[in-house]
Amino acid sequence: MSSLSDSIVSSTAASLDGASPRPELGSSGFPSLRNSRTPPEGTEEGVGPRANPSLSLPRGLPGGGPDGGCGHQAIAWGGEVVKRLTQAQREANHHHTNFVEAMGNHAELTAQLEELKDIRAQEKKASEAVQEALRAQLVAEKRARASEEESLRTELEVALEGKTIVEAELKETQTRTAKEIEHLRAEVANARTIGKEEFLKSPEFDRLLVKKSVAYFKSGFDGAVAQFRTNGFPEEEFPAPFLDMKKALREMPDGPVEEEKEEEEEVGETSGNESTAQDEDVPPSSPQ
Repeated sequence: MSSLSDSIVSSTAASLDGASPRPELGSSGFPSLRNSRTPPEGTEEGVGPRANPSLSLPRGLPGGGPDGGCGHQAIAWGGEVVKRLTQAQREANHHHTNFVEAMGNHAELTAQLEELKDIRAQEKKASEAVQEALRAQLVAEKRARASEEESLRTELEVALEGKTIVEAELKETQTRTAKEIEHLRAEVANARTIGKEEFLKSPEFDRLLVKKSVAYFKSGFDGAVAQFRTNGFPEEEFPAPFLDMKKALREMPDGPVEEEKEEEEEVGETSGNESTAQDEDVPPSSPQ
């Protein structure tokens, strides 16, 4: 079968070199494959070919007759086969080229995909590294903040303890000061009491008492004299020996002589001055 095909192809190629143009497929001079499927004369469908003495294979072919009546038909069949083979070869080459291009594109796309995967992996690693760095920074900041809060809390506790100590010292100082003030007040009161008792027992108090008594007596005596004069009883017309202050002082009971003399002199000078002032201020009135 293969030798027959090779001989047909070789004879067809040799005839194509010097032969006239081939008839087109489906033309009147070249039967189409569809028409070629019809059983040739002398055969019946489903029945083997019948012997036809007018049809024979080309000369030189196995089974060919001496006249070569079927040579042209074999050449036509060979040309169609070559044409179909050439077209199939071209289509195969075209498909091969497309396949090669597709494989090249596939390889390029695969390389790009791998590159994108590498880039994405690098970006993922970089993102993970950045996230890890941020996480570490956040942890460090949290630790720093926690340590700072702890130090502030410690300082606050120390300050509160210091405040408590200061308040306790202040309270103790206030208590001590209050006690000292009470003690000083008691001492002052005691000193005043002791000083008062000593002063009452001292001769200075006696002198002061005498002075106050004389001053009180003098004030009352001067008032009585003034009232006596106001009522119209002048001393010139109505002498009153009981109004003589010097005499009254001389007649006073026990007392130091020096003090009495000093008091008499002071009272005399004062009474003289007051009597003169009263004489000048109050005009004498006639007795009724």
